[in-house]
Amino acid sequence: MRLPIKQKIGKLPAFDASTQEVFEQAIHDGFTFLPITNQHIYNYNNIPLKTEHRDPFDRLLIATAQVEGATILSSDGKFQLYGNVVKTTW
Repeated sequence: MRLPIKQKIGKLPAFDASTQEVFEQAIHDGFTFLPITNQHIYNYNNIPLKTEHRDPFDRLLIATAQVEGATILSSDGKFQLYGNVVKTTW
């Protein structure tokens, strides 16, 4: 969901692949997509709200990764603020 939003507001001008193309390539490459569950949503309130990072989508990703014991793969340095909450890889 985040990709089409970022494309729509012009945050990814050089990235013209559609959400469907990204999804299909990810499946082809062996990635698995997780549905958002109630447990992920319940855990959202356990994620600290940082004054320097208030993005609700990122916080839901962090809550989901924490519940699933997953690592977040991102080049966004803001995820480093949550190093005590979830493992990230750049």
